[in-house]
Amino acid sequence: MLREAATSPSSARSGSSIRRPGLNLDGDLAKVNGFPRVAASPYALEWWNQPGRTAKGLPKIPLLRMHEVGDQQVPLSLVEGYRDLIQANGKADLLSPASS
Repeated sequence: MLREAATSPSSARSGSSIRRPGLNLDGDLAKVNGFPRVAASPYALEWWNQPGRTAKGLPKIPLLRMHEVGDQQVPLSLVEGYRDLIQANGKADLLSPASS
């Protein structure tokens, strides 16, 4: 996952520090992957799979995603990642991002 993030178009736009000289991506990946994984609870899976809670980038209706400039509740990387997922799924015509 980190390797994909390091090479994604959104990381290049956000000036990701993961590519800076002197960093060891393979070492960092090994460290992260060495930790145990936590499985999602059945409740969480059911909640995210309810209508209107698309985290998979497959909206079925037009979607307006709006955040205020400096919104610290939702990191820009999350917004960009969701936009990239929607574009990859061929649903870009349903997304209208906005900021205020």
